[in-house]
Amino acid sequence: MQLSPLALSFIIVAVGFAAGIVPFFFNWSHKTAHRWIAFGAGTILGAAFLHMIPEGYELAGASSLPMLLAGFLALYIIEQLALKHPHEEDKGEFHEIGFLTFLGIATHNLIDGIALGSGMSLPQLTPAIFLALILHKIPTTFSLSLLLVHGDYKKVSILKFLLVVLVAIPLGTLLSQAVVENFGVDHAKTIGRLILFSAGTFFYIGAYELLPEMHRKSGPESRIGLFFVIGVVIMFALRLVGPIL
Repeated sequence: MQLSPLALSFIIVAVGFAAGIVPFFFNWSHKTAHRWIAFGAGTILGAAFLHMIPEGYELAGASSLPMLLAGFLALYIIEQLALKHPHEEDKGEFHEIGFLTFLGIATHNLIDGIALGSGMSLPQLTPAIFLALILHKIPTTFSLSLLLVHGDYKKVSILKFLLVVLVAIPLGTLLSQAVVENFGVDHAKTIGRLILFSAGTFFYIGAYELLPEMHRKSGPESRIGLFFVIGVVIMFALRLVGPIL
C-alpha cells in the first residue's frame, strides 16, 4: 500500500525530532559546541548553494532569483526590528542566532511540505522527494537544536521549537493545493520561487550570522574550519543521492 504524502510527512517529523534531541544527551564544552555549530553552518549553506538555489532556479527560472534577496532581507528586517537588544556577550548572541535559525528552518520545512504535497500530481516522484527530505532533515534539525542548546534555551522550549519546525512539514502538505492554486497557475514556478526565498533565509543565517560568529569565537588552534567543510561535504553527498525535489 502506498502511503499518502501526509503520512510520509509525519515519518519525516519523527526522524527529524529524533535527530533534534541528540544534543540533549551530551555535555558540550565551549570549543566542541562551536565546532558542531560550524558544522551546522556548513550544512545550512551547503543546503542553500547545492540544493535549494539550483532547484529553485530550475523550477522558476532566472526571473525569480530576486526571491533569494527577499528571503535574505526578510530575516535581516526581523533581526533588526525584533531581536536586537543588549545581551550577555556569548549566550545572548547565540540566543538570537538560534531563533533566526528556527525561523529559517521553519520556513524551509513549510515549503518542503508544500513540495511533498504537490507531488500528488506526480506520484511517481513522491518516493524520491520523501527520501531526499528525510535525509536533509537529520543534519539541519540537529544543527538547530545544538544552536538552541548553546543559546541557553531550556529543554522544554527547545522541544517546543522542534515541534513547531517539524509540524510545518505536514502543515505545508495540507496547504499545498491551496498555495499552488492561489499563488500561480504554474505549479512548478510557484514552488521554485518559494524555494529561492527559503534559500535566501539560509544564506542569511549561514553567511551573515553563523560564519562571522564562529571565526570571532574560535582560537587559532580550532578545527572549526574542518567541521564547516564536513557539513558542506555531507550536503554535497546528499546531492549525489538526489536533489531535495
